[in-house]
This record gives sequence, structure tokens and C-alpha cells, in this order.
Amino acid sequence: MRICTVRPLKAGDYKRWKNLFLDYSPEWKMTDRHLKHVWNLLMDQGSVLRGWIVARNKKSLPVGFAHCVLYPSTCRGWPICYIHDLYVEPGSRRKGFGRALLKELKIMGKRQKWRYIYWKTDRDNISAQKLYDGIVKRTDRIYYELRF
Repeated sequence: MRICTVRPLKAGDYKRWKNLFLDYSPEWKMTDRHLKHVWNLLMDQGSVLRGWIVARNKKSLPVGFAHCVLYPSTCRGWPICYIHDLYVEPGSRRKGFGRALLKELKIMGKRQKWRYIYWKTDRDNISAQKLYDGIVKRTDRIYYELRF
């Protein structure tokens, strides 16, 4: 039995998505212009940025989202999915919503022949790591950032 609904973002989701996205990243102090730009990328069918939401059921408000970037593998030619953001509001955590988002992405990836899905998390985000460790084995890769 499915405990929730996962679906692609659609135009009518903007207000709720905006509130969730602002809760996800308060330290970024995003402007309305930035939010609209990200939203337009998520709504653009030609964009590499894709978005999904998760809710308790089809009629309830979304409680979380995933933003992904799809790009071709230079080694294999098949698409690779990078989960850029994955968020479930604090009051809805540990109830299967994050797992449902990842499960839906896995189903979609298999259907669309993605090569693989990957993501990162902060070293101190222990609750997210517990979720991820229950789904997939950690890699030995080391992550670097060159910031400007």
C-alpha cells in the first residue's frame, strides 16, 4: 500500500513549492527573482532541471520535493541523474516521504534508461544519511568544490 503520492511539479504548485524551497534553504536568502528563475527552469520542458513533489495523497498539500539535473554520460551516453535538492518538511520526516521520492526517481530512471542516480549530503546530516544508507551503499568518491 502506498502511503503517499509522488508526481512531477506542475504550474499550480508554485506557491507551496516556494514555501517549501524557502524552508529548505533559509540561509540562501533567495529573492523573488531567483525563485521565479528556478521555477521557470523547473517548468521548462527543455531544461535539464526537473522537479517532483510528494504529498500524503492526491488532495493534500505537498510536504517535500526533489530537484534533479539530467545530463548525458560522456562515458556511456545514457542519462545520469543528479539529485540537487531533496527536502521533506520537518513535521513530515520519518514517515516515508523521502524514501517515496527516491523510489519514484528509481522507477523513472529504470523506465527512461538512466545510467544511475547520485546525490550528496552534508557530513552532519545524520538523519538523511540513515535514510540513504537504508537504500543504497555509500560510494568511496570524494567530493570537491571550486567556489567563486
